[in-house]
Formats: sequence, C-alpha cells, structure tokens
Amino acid sequence: MTIGHPRNDSPPSAEAPFLQPWALRILLWLLERKLKRKVRSDKGIMRHTERDLWAMRWVGEQAGVRFDHLRELLGRYPQGEDSSPRTLSENATRQVIRRWCQQGYARFEPVLAGEPGWLWLTKAGQREADLEMTYYKPAAARVRHLHLVNWVRLSLEEEEPDARWKSERMIRAEMEKSRKSRKQKHVPDAWFFRPGTTGAGKTPVKTVAIEAELTAKSRGELFPILQNYSGLDVEVWYYGTPRVKRALLRDLALPALHGSRGRYRFIDFNEPWEYPPPLLYPGDSSSRWEE
Repeated sequence: MTIGHPRNDSPPSAEAPFLQPWALRILLWLLERKLKRKVRSDKGIMRHTERDLWAMRWVGEQAGVRFDHLRELLGRYPQGEDSSPRTLSENATRQVIRRWCQQGYARFEPVLAGEPGWLWLTKAGQREADLEMTYYKPAAARVRHLHLVNWVRLSLEEEEPDARWKSERMIRAEMEKSRKSRKQKHVPDAWFFRPGTTGAGKTPVKTVAIEAELTAKSRGELFPILQNYSGLDVEVWYYGTPRVKRALLRDLALPALHGSRGRYRFIDFNEPWEYPPPLLYPGDSSSRWEE
C-alpha cells in the first residue's frame, strides 16, 4: 500500500492562522508607517479665507450685524455658493456663522423677537481680526439704530468702493487709546472719507460725518452737535425720518448756524436711495461740496 505524503493528505489543523506569515509582516509594516506619519501642525485650526478675514473685521468695526445684512456683506466676495453676486444664500451664510462660532470667534443669537438673529465677534474674534477694542454684545435697545448704520455703510461702500469708513466704535477705540475721550464733544456714527480727484485739477479728500437717526433730538440735544460741526471742515450727511429732518431745519435756521447749513445733506431712509443725499440748502452750498 502506498502511503501518501503527509503535506498533501493530512487534514487542515483547526489552529491554523487566518493570515499567512508573509501577509502579517506586510500588515505590520503598513501599520508602523501610519503611526510614524506626522500630524499637521495646524490640524483642527480653521484656515480663513480672504472673505472671512475681511468680513470679520467689518463686523467687529460695526459691533455686530443682522443676518440679512450679513448675507449682503458676504455676497460682496462671492465664492460660488450663490447665483447672485450681491447676496449669499441663507444656507451658505449659516455655514459661515457655524464655522466662526465653532472656532470661538463669534456668537449668533436672536436679539429682538420676530427679527433675524445678530452676529458679533468674541474677544478671540476681535484678536483674530486685529481689532484692539472692548468686547461688546449688541444691546436690544441699540440694534435698530445699529441696523440703520450698517445699511448706510453697505450702501455707501457700494456707491464709492474707494472711500474709507471709520465707524463710531473705531473712533472711540482710538480716543480711549490716546486718552482724548474727555475732550471730544460729539462722536458721529462714522467718518466717511471720499477720495479726491487726481491730475492737474486734483482735489483733497472730502471728509463726511455720517449721522443716522431714528428719533428727532430736542434743540438742547441737537444744537450743540450742529455747533460742533460748524467749526470743522466737513460735510454732514443725515439719514433719518421726516421728524429728524424737521428738527434739522429748525436748528439750522438759527443765525449761529446760518454760515454752515450749506454743508448738510439729508435723506429719508424710507424714500428711494440717492447718492449723494440731496442738500438741505442747495443755494448755500460752497463750491467745495458741490457735486
């Protein structure tokens, strides 16, 4: 009887390994390589886009922005998320908000019932945007005024992209840094620096004080403000209601302000937009401020 070779005829062992030794060695080699792979030094850190940095600084300068204006602001730098070049989609805007909030750079909350939520920067967000100023959360009593000022800034920057806007918050931060807060009588909602012309007939930069008002001031409140502007080489643009306009006309009719009233422009924010706003006293405007 022929006896077969045990390598061919023996039944398989129940304790045989699942992997062959050569396959196990390869698996261990691959695992060792994966463990030695270096972890990126910036892992877990949000890498900002140019739009992120620009928009974060804009929000910080203004103190906060409502969701509808944030969509318009982010839409100034479209990146393919939205078909409209001027307004970002709601979903894309929420993604930006979520990203900023998750990294601790911003907070987003409703402030007034029945209205869109507001976004503002945290202290970490202000540092990221290179803003040296006190942390501020938009107060319910101030957000309607802030929303109006934001509307003015968005509108003016669209009309004159080369102009420069300095918000009230930036002005006050500079005053605190230079310890001039006690000497300043009145701070406008913003300074708007319009570029002058170049060439042979070049003109200097035109400085405009921006005032956005929802309620009319009394003479005791308004007259000192207008008197302060009369000593400055600036034009003053008011955005407000018909009552605000009547209060302006009331005080500008005073003899003490007669010489400076040609610098004032006014537009009702419920009326069609005009740029620049119409002069309150067209016949009294100096050639420096005429368009």
